[in-house]
Amino acid sequence: MFNQQRRKRRKMKKETGLTSRERVIMALNHQEPDRVPIDFGGTDATNIQLGPYKKLAALLGCPIEKPIFLHDLMQQQTEVSMELADRLYSDARFAYIGYPKEWRDDLAYDGTPVKVPRGFVPQIQENGDLLVMDSSGYPSMKMPKDGFFFDFPFHKLSECRSIADIEGYRADIESFDLSSWHDCSYEEMGQKAKKIRQGTDKYITGLFYGHVFQAGQVLRGWSQFPLDLAENPGLAQALMEILVDGHIKNFDQWYAHVGPFVDRKST
Repeated sequence: MFNQQRRKRRKMKKETGLTSRERVIMALNHQEPDRVPIDFGGTDATNIQLGPYKKLAALLGCPIEKPIFLHDLMQQQTEVSMELADRLYSDARFAYIGYPKEWRDDLAYDGTPVKVPRGFVPQIQENGDLLVMDSSGYPSMKMPKDGFFFDFPFHKLSECRSIADIEGYRADIESFDLSSWHDCSYEEMGQKAKKIRQGTDKYITGLFYGHVFQAGQVLRGWSQFPLDLAENPGLAQALMEILVDGHIKNFDQWYAHVGPFVDRKST
């Protein structure tokens, strides 16, 4: 079945002359391609979690590349195999911001052998929960025993009462979306993006995290930050300004090195 789908895909390309990259660019330019472009695995919003990933592959009779790499550790999302992406006619592949220098072997929540960043080492608690600490030793994420993903129940800036208190955490705030275990330099990210682009005719999506409102909720508290906006807008504004300053600096670096290998609306 899988080989039949691949032959059908090649036939379609031969008949229309369009690559996946060209198909997506046509659609973004408000031109009608041969079919509606499909994105499966091109961003973390169109990706899939480990458990459903295995079930989907089994349902379609599609082999999964081994080892399985977990790239989004909070949501336990996998890198989608090219076989499964092709099986679903996906036209996109993404250049991710969070690559580690090294991977290590681990077991996922369901016992599946996986690869995770070497620096990602959750601590098992007495009750079976998994805790992830940030570079300063403060707990940042938790997966409850028998859970399927990590959440953010800890709020590092919850005790801040003034703008001066917020300023004291500037380094943490500016690096909010840069996990310590994703330790590749921007130059190294660019080389990986270049290699990805050279190895496929799919549309290359660029994924850069720049959370502002959600970051405020994680740092201050899910209920506290909305209250800040109403009751202490100066503090909330100071926090968001530091976040935006950090995102701009990080994006400039990301765009300089990864941007040249990410596709755009027109050629």
